[in-house]
Amino acid sequence: LNGVSSAGVAVFVENIAPPEVANVTGIFDDFVGAVPAGGSTTDSTPQISGTLTAQLNAIVGASTETLQVLRNGVVLPAATINYPNWSLTDPGPMTAGTTYTYSARVVDAAGNQSAAGAIRAATYDATTRTALISGAVNLSNNAAIAQAGFTSATSLRLNGSLSALLLGGQTVRVLRNGAALAPGIATVTGQQWTFDDTSPPNGALSYTVRIESLAPPGTQSLPYAFTIDSVAPSQTISVAVTTSAGATIANNSSTDDPLPIVKVTLSSALNSSAGTTESLVITRVLSGGATGSTVITPTLTSCTVTLPCLQFTDSPSVATFTQPASGVNSALPITVQYSVVVRDQALNSSAATGAFAFKFDYLPCLQSRADAARPGHTLISYAAAGGTSTTNCQGCHSSNGPGSGIVPTPAGTLVPVPASLVTPRYWCRRPS
Repeated sequence: LNGVSSAGVAVFVENIAPPEVANVTGIFDDFVGAVPAGGSTTDSTPQISGTLTAQLNAIVGASTETLQVLRNGVVLPAATINYPNWSLTDPGPMTAGTTYTYSARVVDAAGNQSAAGAIRAATYDATTRTALISGAVNLSNNAAIAQAGFTSATSLRLNGSLSALLLGGQTVRVLRNGAALAPGIATVTGQQWTFDDTSPPNGALSYTVRIESLAPPGTQSLPYAFTIDSVAPSQTISVAVTTSAGATIANNSSTDDPLPIVKVTLSSALNSSAGTTESLVITRVLSGGATGSTVITPTLTSCTVTLPCLQFTDSPSVATFTQPASGVNSALPITVQYSVVVRDQALNSSAATGAFAFKFDYLPCLQSRADAARPGHTLISYAAAGGTSTTNCQGCHSSNGPGSGIVPTPAGTLVPVPASLVTPRYWCRRPS
């Protein structure tokens, strides 16, 4: 007897790899943008993108093809395909300092895999980066601008540092008084940065910096604040000099008073408001027997005049050179010259005064000075010896009184006055 035949079973054998190739072409960080090949990402869920060389086979059956994206060999959730492109978001998590390699392949229902395509790798960087301001410089003279200081800068350079190297797509943004400057992007070299503000306004300024990328900007740095004042004081200044007794010393004239009174008259009062404080800068220049230029800081008192006026008693001769012990006093006369400006906290200066100058020459020798020069000697006339003056140094001779035997001081010879007897230490000389 013939048996009953069983139903047949059809088996479809597929051992041909899919011809399509899937390439990984990019990694996108939501914070810093596109990640360069082999670069770093601060995004623990970056977007991965790529391409296909051909459409996938979508026919149901053994040849049905799908796209697989892998991270370090582990298949990720399905990608979205918009031929020839595809993309997916890595669901994470990531471990700081770990490098992740992304690859893609086409797989058919039989498990055949396409040839390997291009891969991309990135290292997850969880470092929080910060920027700070170290200082500022006036570009016109390279002078440092102190924190909370004053400057007359019309252009300036800020500089600072970064806590770590920036990633691609990160920049250092500079803000002035809380507003981001445009463009306001600092120049970064390694972990240092600089920024030139070429048009800062006058007034109180506060600069901050922050690290920016595509995501919301980072935290602002502590402020670096100072005041810019590029406007010079406007006062006009005149200088007058009198003797200690109040007699006028004319410009370019001579005096024998070692303690002249210098009066500085201003067209308006010095500003004493916080942040705009003004002061006088007085320079005294000596020439002749003594030389030197000195900025002096005398004690100033008010003059008894209507306009703002300050005065001081100077001692240009006594304070600046040594009295010779004997012989001709070649140090005299000395030319004394004063110039005065008004200077503010930003070191702006008013127009300088025209120089006021006078010559300091020999003192008249009063009886007290004659006695001090040679105790017990008498102030006498030189008529018998050919002298005619009784107002010059007459206290130096060879006897204690008038009469025969008087030997006058030789013409041009110094008569020293001991400092212990006369203060300040005067000296005088018989005229030539």
